[in-house]
Amino acid sequence: MSKSSIKSLYINGFKKFLNFKIEFNKNLNILVGENEAGKSTILEAIKLVIFQSYKNTDKSVLLNLFNINNVIKYQQNPSLETLPKILIELELDIDGSHPRSQDLFGQHNHKKKELFGLRFICEFSDELSDGNLSFNSTIPVDYYILKWETFSGRSYVYQNNLLKAISIDTSKNDTNSSYNYYNKQIFNNIFDSNERNKNRHFFRESLNNIFSGDNSLLIDDNRVFNINESKLILENLITIYDNNIPLESKGSGMENIIKTEIALAKAGETIELILLEEPENHLSHSNLRSMINRIKNHCEDSQIILTTHSNLITSRLGLNNILWIGTTQSKSFNNLDKNTVQFFHKSDDNKLLEFLLSNKVILVEGKTEYLLLALLYEQCYKTSLDEDNITIISLNGLSYKNYLDLMKDNEKKVAVITDNDAKQKKIDEAKTANDSSPNINFFMGKTIKDWTWEVCFYNINSKALDEIINIEKDAEYPVKEYSDGRSENLPIVLRKMINSKSESAYTILTSDRVFNIPDYIEEAFEWIRS
Repeated sequence: MSKSSIKSLYINGFKKFLNFKIEFNKNLNILVGENEAGKSTILEAIKLVIFQSYKNTDKSVLLNLFNINNVIKYQQNPSLETLPKILIELELDIDGSHPRSQDLFGQHNHKKKELFGLRFICEFSDELSDGNLSFNSTIPVDYYILKWETFSGRSYVYQNNLLKAISIDTSKNDTNSSYNYYNKQIFNNIFDSNERNKNRHFFRESLNNIFSGDNSLLIDDNRVFNINESKLILENLITIYDNNIPLESKGSGMENIIKTEIALAKAGETIELILLEEPENHLSHSNLRSMINRIKNHCEDSQIILTTHSNLITSRLGLNNILWIGTTQSKSFNNLDKNTVQFFHKSDDNKLLEFLLSNKVILVEGKTEYLLLALLYEQCYKTSLDEDNITIISLNGLSYKNYLDLMKDNEKKVAVITDNDAKQKKIDEAKTANDSSPNINFFMGKTIKDWTWEVCFYNINSKALDEIINIEKDAEYPVKEYSDGRSENLPIVLRKMINSKSESAYTILTSDRVFNIPDYIEEAFEWIRS
């Protein structure tokens, strides 16, 4: 029998999502996006449906779950029609041969199609109000009903779920109650209902025997100590021990590792869906690498949906598994060129998430430009790149083509500042590319004489640079010899700038001089700002 998984999620009116849909990969899903993009909300929505969150809580909690736009709409015009409501649907990939699969199959979904799935509905019930309620700015949450149903229209109960799932949230400090929540999930997934009942009965029976017969604790002739059976709930007492130490006594990093290890070990056996909230939290670099390898080794066994802010996770687990979270839908990267995926997999320090999370990006070739462009920008506009929400990324000699491959169907603005390497063909190709793309523009020296950044910068700042850059006695500062002669007869200061790029850049950066800015750099600034 094939494993079950989530095919898609549809959210209407829940928290930040007014109307949102996302399709999942069958195995590994990496949710990325800006802060407050809704990554955690997606996991919360899944848990709300599967684990029936908020089922037994006070209805006042609903005020924090409604989409704020729907709330405002109601407050501006209070009526039965404008009351906020929530609909969350999980379309499932279920083996139709399972004897209970038809319980999940039907047209009770927003698509009105025959599908497998579960849904959560939160809406006002006129029956609870007897039809006599007058509407005002206060949302009448006490008259709301919460329903969990299958797509067949039947009531859904978590204990009977065909999709065995577990949720691990490493972004929060655990309390005893949250440990209990994790322990309960493990207990419910590992043991079937018969085994759970057997364990509960044995536990209750054993405790009842403690004070029976000769072991009774008499208070007086009429009173005795005994066990209140209504308090004998096994799941509230169990905990997981690791080498004779309770899980809750472990440090945060080790706790996260053990929780994830347990879940992954049961992947494909008793757990089909693993929800991971920021698995990188509290982990050292080596432990994070180890966890990434574990996830990679088990993602074929179960469906894994995780959120992250880690460059290492997004790169090592594969760009093709990334789901970019937008306002109304997600963007998948599963159609990326294999070479691009391999490129980011092999290069750890690739600033991938910075690139994906930024609306305006300047790509530069090396550390020199990276260090100095921020200074020149402030000099030019009396504001910083950060203040203007512009991200600068140094490629450290790597190809910018792999970054631009991520730009398909994306409105992000990217300025590529690069050398022309004394090649007229490269200058011409950049002009053609700029004419054909509104979102990507290349900027470089306009003639082959302006073949690199250092040459362009030195030519218009030679007097200042000759004064501040220290030339050691008898130093030659060798520069790669080019057959086209561009490295011949270079001034000694320029030779040092090319030979010792980081040192020269730092000297410029820490001086109090105001420098002239090469034309193509100014043009890049103006374009990215527009």
